[in-house]
Amino acid sequence: MNRIRIFALSLLLVPTLSLVSVAPAAAHHSFSGYDLSQTLSGKATIKEFRWGAPHSTGVFTIKDKDGKDMDLTLASATPGNFLKQGFNPRDFKVGGKVEITWHPSKSGATGGLMTSLKLPDGRIFNEKEYAQATGDQAAQAVEPPK
Repeated sequence: MNRIRIFALSLLLVPTLSLVSVAPAAAHHSFSGYDLSQTLSGKATIKEFRWGAPHSTGVFTIKDKDGKDMDLTLASATPGNFLKQGFNPRDFKVGGKVEITWHPSKSGATGGLMTSLKLPDGRIFNEKEYAQATGDQAAQAVEPPK
C-alpha cells in the first residue's frame, strides 16, 4: 500500500516540480533590433492590431516625409500589460486615429518598437515592459506629441 501512495505522489510532484524549476529560466527577448537612441512620433490610423502573445503587433498608416501614406508595423506590449493599464482589444479599432511614439527598426524596415500610444479619448498607453526589460526609465515617461 505504501508503494502505491509513493507512486501516486510522485506522479503529482514530478510534473509540478519540473514546471517550478523552469519558470525562473524564462527570459525576455532582446531589443537589439531597435534603435533605442531614436524616438519617433506621429499621428496615425490603425490599419490592423493583433492582440496576442507573446507581444501584440500593430500596423499603422502614417504619412512619410513626402506626405505619402506608409504602413508602419510596430511590436508592442503583451496583452497583460495593456490590461494592467486599462486597455482591451476593443480600444484598437481599425480606422481609429491615434498618436504614437516608437523606436525605429535598425534594419531600416518601416517599423519598430512602440513606446506609447494615445487614443482619441486621451488615454495613453506607455510601454512599461520595454522600460523594465532594458532599464530605460525615460521610456516610461515618453508620451505622444500633444
